Amino acid sequence: MLRVFGDDVVLHELDRRLGRPEPAGVELVGKLVQRLQIRTAAAVVDQLTPTRELDYRRAGIRLHVSSAKIGVRLRPVEKEPFTVEWLERSLGPDDIFYDVGANVGAYSLIAAKITENRARVVAFEPSPSSFRDLCRNVALNRSAGSVVPLPLALSSMTGLLSLSMRSPEAGAAQHRIDSAWGSGDPSAQTILGARLDDLVEHFGLPVPTHAKIDVDGYELEVLDGAERTLACPEWRSILIELDPAATGRNRAVTSLLTNAGFAPLRRHETTGTARRRERDAHPVAYWTFVRGAD
Repeated sequence: MLRVFGDDVVLHELDRRLGRPEPAGVELVGKLVQRLQIRTAAAVVDQLTPTRELDYRRAGIRLHVSSAKIGVRLRPVEKEPFTVEWLERSLGPDDIFYDVGANVGAYSLIAAKITENRARVVAFEPSPSSFRDLCRNVALNRSAGSVVPLPLALSSMTGLLSLSMRSPEAGAAQHRIDSAWGSGDPSAQTILGARLDDLVEHFGLPVPTHAKIDVDGYELEVLDGAERTLACPEWRSILIELDPAATGRNRAVTSLLTNAGFAPLRRHETTGTARRRERDAHPVAYWTFVRGAD
């Protein structure tokens, strides 16, 4: 005789089995989703993606946790307290902030919430998976009126580029960009690169008043493509990732910014434990440059 179980009994048994150590519970959820109708499966997968709050206590900002890489993105204050302090000190409701290398949007969203969504934030992120989460996080935090996500890599050239992914997961970093797109590298994706000067002059992108440039070693390429925009007087400050020691790249960045009217104001040490873990294999320093600083 066929035995019929009530919903409570089924849920109790599911709860017991899901409580088993990984990967048994994950495998069970996967099997259940595979059996669902397409629409139901899509809705379940969307609901299964949890959200978690940033360590920025002045605003309740949440991120979708779609991968293990998101963990470090939930701690922007621990990672870069100097960045948050600079944003709080610098941004006003009429400012335009560029987040170049926005990843899944933690600092873009902090910039938006500091100004109660009144500043205009342009968030550049070329990684497809991180860009997807960036867009979802903007919607999740009701900041679409402030934050404009763009799936572009700012570069010294406008055209197609190759993005070799260190990891395909959202939240990953330290990808490699070069101009040899279509090279056959199975980890590479073709993306659009753009000179900032072209975006401002031909597409009407507003000149920033402040910009954070953190693109894992490609900062000079970003600045090379922004030579004319850097000269605009409304661009007042830049927080940029550089090498920790004196290098040719650091000298080139400093020279370019000095010629555009900026001067180095302060070096920031990356002392947060989350930032140290992320950067062990790629040590960095951050500098603030300010227009007209002595």
